[in-house]
Amino acid sequence: TVPFCTSFPEGGKTRHGKVCTNLCLKQVSSSGKGTTSVSGTVYDPAGKVPLYNVAVYVPNAQLSPIVHGATCDQCGSTLSGDPLVATLTDTAGHFKLDNVPVDANVPLVMQIGKWRRRITIPTVAQCTDNPIADKTLTRLATKPAETSPDDDIPFIGLTTGGADALECLLPKIGIAADQFTNVGGGGRVNIYQGSGGSHLSGGSPSVTTFWTAQANLMKYDMVMLGCEGSTHPENKTGTSLPNLEGYANAGGRVFGTHFHYYWIQSNPAPSLWPSTATWNHGSNPPQTNWNVTIDQSFTK
Repeated sequence: TVPFCTSFPEGGKTRHGKVCTNLCLKQVSSSGKGTTSVSGTVYDPAGKVPLYNVAVYVPNAQLSPIVHGATCDQCGSTLSGDPLVATLTDTAGHFKLDNVPVDANVPLVMQIGKWRRRITIPTVAQCTDNPIADKTLTRLATKPAETSPDDDIPFIGLTTGGADALECLLPKIGIAADQFTNVGGGGRVNIYQGSGGSHLSGGSPSVTTFWTAQANLMKYDMVMLGCEGSTHPENKTGTSLPNLEGYANAGGRVFGTHFHYYWIQSNPAPSLWPSTATWNHGSNPPQTNWNVTIDQSFTK
């Protein structure tokens, strides 16, 4: 009788042309009647919203620290830790990872961009699915080193403004309260006060001191700009506009709301940003007759 799911022999097994080591030796072979898998759903740090396109994998080596600041790494860039098996969550945030090693205390990593969490599965049973139903285990990290030294979140520069409360979004998705600090305060979300915007207790630096030097922007993975209620060119002086474009060109991510169209439309030559849209500041066109073009030339 041939068992449908048996252990690989430890001698001679190779993976990607290399001799198998570590957890690779704990994988089991299947004759097609069964496989060893782990399944679950990945959520935002608050454990509320399922997330698509998150990489889920079992590392076969130590993870590398995430390098913060503007970089041109893509969301699908190479994952650290020599992934043994890997998959992506679907549109419902669900994943099923096949050919998982059969062992105790199997590491599992969930990562999208510079957001990463590493958990440990106490036991993986052979030749069956091992569902993770506890969403507190499959949510992203709320802060660096939350439950593992490998946990991490992006470094974010957030500006406030009097016309929205963008600063309230990040606590709602689950970022820990102690991560909101002024620059140099040790938190991963640094607050800069825009026109009419809120600030941390004791005050926060002005946005003018933030974006008037590109070096101030470059240390952040992402810049999020809360609406100030108008374009306020008086606090975007000097080289502020090309500084933000230079940050984006270096791989920094920019999220702007409402009147922050100003950065794109008004960036001076030789900027290509103004040509990315046809600008119309008249009354809103009827929603039933508003033709737009969606760029579908890239995967996402």
